[in-house]
Amino acid sequence: MAAYAAGGPAVLSVIDVGSSGVRMLVAELKPDGSVRVLEDVAKPLTLGRETFRTGTLSAASIQKAVNILRQYRTMMDGYGVTHTRAVATSAVRAALNRDTFVDRVFLATGIEVEVIEGSQETLLTFAAVQRALAARPEFLREDSLMFELGAGATEWALVRGGEVVGSVTYDLGTLRMRDLLRAESGDRRAMTRLIQHNVREMMNAVKRTLPFEKVANLIAIGPEARFAARALKGEGDLAAVSAKDLRALADQILAMTPAEVSSF
Repeated sequence: MAAYAAGGPAVLSVIDVGSSGVRMLVAELKPDGSVRVLEDVAKPLTLGRETFRTGTLSAASIQKAVNILRQYRTMMDGYGVTHTRAVATSAVRAALNRDTFVDRVFLATGIEVEVIEGSQETLLTFAAVQRALAARPEFLREDSLMFELGAGATEWALVRGGEVVGSVTYDLGTLRMRDLLRAESGDRRAMTRLIQHNVREMMNAVKRTLPFEKVANLIAIGPEARFAARALKGEGDLAAVSAKDLRALADQILAMTPAEVSSF
């Protein structure tokens, strides 16, 4: 780690307090607008598992978050970070004691965490992928449906003319689904039916909010999307896969055990 002298390029940081971990990116913003990443770190922390089950964050979990953010604060100071933005998503957003979490973090670290709504999260996500979409002009000409499957929720957005024209947050993510599936553990057919039922319910809710009858492209974001792209030999930041191949992959995975999926 190197300290940066005053008068040099601006050094910025962003922190994401998510449902399954806390991530920080430190980057140097050069005068020409280009960005050089200096640090990209992530620490696991399952805030979502607690919030989605009990509705609150325990003192122990809040302290773990504080410990992680203290480490990040030290790194930020080492790089001479001048501006930072820290956001918390569904796990903290759903917690009844989220104000306590925000206050405790600020008093211990000086980091002000902003609890953002699902619509804000969608817009921030889309801003991050716009550069990749610029290389695919068809996404700007045609309607596209973008989604990100998170631990606590799935964010959906209708993209038209290169802009988000509507969005919806549906409270179904990997952690919530895992809890639902636990009751059907060992019965693969029942688990498959449960997944299909919940996905149908989600899509019906999305259809009621977003008019996507003319959608030509589906944009998937996040680790699950990257896993599917790698499995289907997709390449680059915007890997293209066919709906037919994606459906075949889903059928293949549904027939696997958790151990087989983890080594896939």
